[in-house]
Amino acid sequence: MIVDDVWAMVGSDNLNRRSWSYDSELSIGVLDAELDAREPTDPAGLGDGARTFARNLRLRLWREHLDRDAHDVADLLRPAEAFETFRRQADQTRRGSDTPGEARRHGRLPGRRPHGHAGPWLGRAALAGNQAR
Repeated sequence: MIVDDVWAMVGSDNLNRRSWSYDSELSIGVLDAELDAREPTDPAGLGDGARTFARNLRLRLWREHLDRDAHDVADLLRPAEAFETFRRQADQTRRGSDTPGEARRHGRLPGRRPHGHAGPWLGRAALAGNQAR
């Protein structure tokens, strides 16, 4: 989670009492001291100032989702502009799809096994039992 390019939380827990008290989940909150000089310097307008770690994490994740190079962030710095960028990308993706609302299909990633492959840790008997169900 990234809040206003100021604070970031990274980990496996969910924001609820169960994750914080009963489940064995772990997260870390980061509020670094280094202010980010890029505009907008205070995105929420609360005087906190954008921080380098939180902003760089957000930009890295958004670039990954948009399949962009490391320095292609000009339209991602301001959140309102960034949401328009995501909307345009989603519209372009929908136009390339066969069925409205259907995500693009991607080929199997290199090294991934086909669906249904149980892996070497299961013996033939376990596979036969699973197929009978």
